Amino acid sequence: MRLLDRTATILGSFLLLVAGALVSIAVTSVPIGYVILSGALVVSVYVSVVVIGRLNARLRQGESADDDRLAVQTVYDDSEAAKRDLYAAIQAAKSAVTLLGISHRSLLSDDKFLEAIDAFLANRNARLVILFAHPASDDLAQRAIDEGDEPETFASDVRTNRRRFEVWATRHAYKSCIEIRYYRGYPTWRIEAIDDQELFVSCYPEGSTGQHSVVLRLVRSGRQGSLFDAFANQLARIARASTVAPTDTANLELPKAE
Repeated sequence: MRLLDRTATILGSFLLLVAGALVSIAVTSVPIGYVILSGALVVSVYVSVVVIGRLNARLRQGESADDDRLAVQTVYDDSEAAKRDLYAAIQAAKSAVTLLGISHRSLLSDDKFLEAIDAFLANRNARLVILFAHPASDDLAQRAIDEGDEPETFASDVRTNRRRFEVWATRHAYKSCIEIRYYRGYPTWRIEAIDDQELFVSCYPEGSTGQHSVVLRLVRSGRQGSLFDAFANQLARIARASTVAPTDTANLELPKAE
């Protein structure tokens, strides 16, 4: 909901209060004037409390931000609140999904995410690119230190989740339509891109894994200079500079077919 809408609501309530006061002054010699003033006060307070309360509730639930200039469609409190819409968007994607993160542990450990990816990859023209932080990069080591962890722990987490996803892809015969890549650079953003039309964006704040960061759902708006354009360009630059991750399933046993 735009700030203008909130301002209009509050202003309208205030004007209602003033109107009641003016009417009361006009008939101040008659006791009913006090009744009118009291009624105006009650209505004004009720409208303000109820309407503003509903606006805040909508924002907490991820109501549309509705601003084409920013291309922000929805704001979520954290990644958990965004999962339902993210998975639905992945499942409905027509041709391309790109995932940028550190190890993607929170996604790859979620069966609902894998189900959404499975449904998406069933499309003939589907293409999935998943970008992991390079396990041997100094940037990942610094990220681990900033979060109070050991660099090797982060590197091992990346390698393990990458291999786990390779196993899943091999089992489902999707290896040919999946690119698993490594990128270098200090991990700052987590981005999920859907068909070059939607982005789910959150950050890795200093000293935190980012699970509780606000998530923005951005849509292509057609307006130059929007947040969508900024993050889409950033993602494209990272993807272009990335390298194909070496295939390695030797250390993991393939799951048995059900």
